[in-house]
Amino acid sequence: MRPKTTDLTAFSVALTYGVITAIFALFRYTSFTLTVGDLAVYSQALWGNLHGDFMRVTLFKHAHQSAEAISFFNLHFSPVLVLVTPIFSLIPLPEGLIVLKCLLIATAGLLLYKIGKERVSPAESLVVMLLFLISPNSLSAVHDSFHLDYFGPVFFFAAFFFLTRERFLPFMIFAALFAMTKELFIPVLFTFSLWAAVSGKTKRWIWGPAILAVIYGSVAWFALERLHHHAPPAAAWDFRSALIAGLGPGSLLREFGGERLRENLWFFVKGAKFLTFFTPAFLFWVPSYVLNLGFRLGFGDHYGTLISALMFLTLPMGLQNLKRFLSRFLVSITKTLIAGLFVFGILTSFESLKILHPRHLRSNPRLASMKAALSLVGPASSVSASEIFLPSLSKRRELDSLNHEVLKSYYEYILIDLDRSDNTPAEWQVVQEYWKPFLEDSGSYERLFDRESIRLYHLKKDASRVKMTQWNPSK
Repeated sequence: MRPKTTDLTAFSVALTYGVITAIFALFRYTSFTLTVGDLAVYSQALWGNLHGDFMRVTLFKHAHQSAEAISFFNLHFSPVLVLVTPIFSLIPLPEGLIVLKCLLIATAGLLLYKIGKERVSPAESLVVMLLFLISPNSLSAVHDSFHLDYFGPVFFFAAFFFLTRERFLPFMIFAALFAMTKELFIPVLFTFSLWAAVSGKTKRWIWGPAILAVIYGSVAWFALERLHHHAPPAAAWDFRSALIAGLGPGSLLREFGGERLRENLWFFVKGAKFLTFFTPAFLFWVPSYVLNLGFRLGFGDHYGTLISALMFLTLPMGLQNLKRFLSRFLVSITKTLIAGLFVFGILTSFESLKILHPRHLRSNPRLASMKAALSLVGPASSVSASEIFLPSLSKRRELDSLNHEVLKSYYEYILIDLDRSDNTPAEWQVVQEYWKPFLEDSGSYERLFDRESIRLYHLKKDASRVKMTQWNPSK
């Protein structure tokens, strides 16, 4: 296949992938079958930016023991979200963020192809791109919520591309954008310095990203300290203490080799990502991998998106080194072995393509009832609702989920879904043990809608707006 033909094929694949995954993700969202918890948080923060409430969110008050709204930066110091605001203004709806995350993965795939073909043939680089796109972490964009993690591969790949082309200013710009995406990405910047040193780059390439990591890391730490001083995180949400406890060698070994050992090993096998160990570039993903183990986040969905992407980034380099090694001893079958590895990579990832099966485009039988209930909620009123409804209600100042059982105030509307399959385990418990009896027995709410397990309640005009009694889960 000619290089220009391969380039056109890569672009066509990326565009088709972005469109198809966006269609499936949008359908899942509009049919209320998409994982949407964090989508509502991002949507409310961005909507607030457009309406004078800079980075204001009300969905995670409980995580920082605050009765008032908190800044999104209390959750993650991610200034890049501010840069997303102009994009969000074009389509100021959760649907815009859903399309964006799918296009980000497609863009990362195209960048991966451009970087890879400098190490291996265009056809081989195209296969690596395909392996990345069909990997479980990439395809999680179809069913997972919106997360800033999906920006990580794009910014890192762009920075690495300019590093290989020795264009310092755009490299530093994209390295900075990468760091600004999430505070947990900052340690990865040091791997640029290591790679520059190994590659024999000049001092500015070695010291530039390291200095950026130190300066921006200090700013992020100071900002989080200030924010947490005003709204301290609850014990379960204090990531600093969790990280200190989880980064010990014993803790890391237990997390890798315990119950998740098979899952952790399979992560390297899928997509032939184990080829990353044939190059010292595997150091790119080590910091993120260690942090994930320390925080016990696992490597599924968006949690493993960056790690998986960095592994695929190193695959062309690993293939290049493997071919050099094989050419010394097994010249006649080198191409066959490489082709076999590609086939193995595709077969081990093929199962993840099931998410694009047409059966996932079946309509939700309760869709009409869900939309009918939402249509009765006042446009500027305060609402507490089951997680599945939150993104549709995010264009308002006061919004909360049901399973946040502390710091509750009376809301004008309560929207609950009594279908257990549509609730998270924690949410289902609080719905059954607190909300359902409270709404029926308190006399403060009147039922406006009740159809197919969807119930909407409205606060009576004469009900006093005092704080609710704190709910204590049964032991």
